[in-house]
Amino acid sequence: MSEQQLVYTKDEVETYLVRSKYAIEDKHSRFIIQELREVDKNRNIRYTNQYTVSQLFPDDNPVDVLKKEIASLLLRITCIHLRIQDLKIDQIFMCLLKSTMSTCI
Repeated sequence: MSEQQLVYTKDEVETYLVRSKYAIEDKHSRFIIQELREVDKNRNIRYTNQYTVSQLFPDDNPVDVLKKEIASLLLRITCIHLRIQDLKIDQIFMCLLKSTMSTCI
C-alpha cells in the first residue's frame, strides 16, 4: 500500500505562510499542535508530521521549533520575492536606458 501525498499549489502555500506570519507576530496567539491526528492512525509512523519534527529537532519543543521554522521560511520567501522584483525593476531600467521599452514588455 503506497502513501498518497498531498500536493499544494503555490497560492495555497503562500496563503498558509502569510496567515502563519500574522499568528507568529501576534503575541496573543496560541499554537496548538495536534500530536495524534486522525489521519495518522493507519499511517506508517515515518510518514507523520510528529515523526518528522522529532527526527529533525529531537531536543526541542515542537511548538517553538515550528514557530521558528515558519518564521525563517517566511523570511526566505520574502527575500526571494524582493529579488524577483529587483530583477524586474533592473530590466525595466535597462530598457529605459536603451529607449526600447516596447521590446522589453
